[in-house]
Amino acid sequence: MYRKINITQQKLKEPKYKITPKPQ
Repeated sequence: MYRKINITQQKLKEPKYKITPKPQ
């Protein structure tokens, strides 16, 4: 269970960075 949560958090963290546009 702990490992599953860790993977979910990592997967959610990755797309968030890609989706978040860089401030110009």
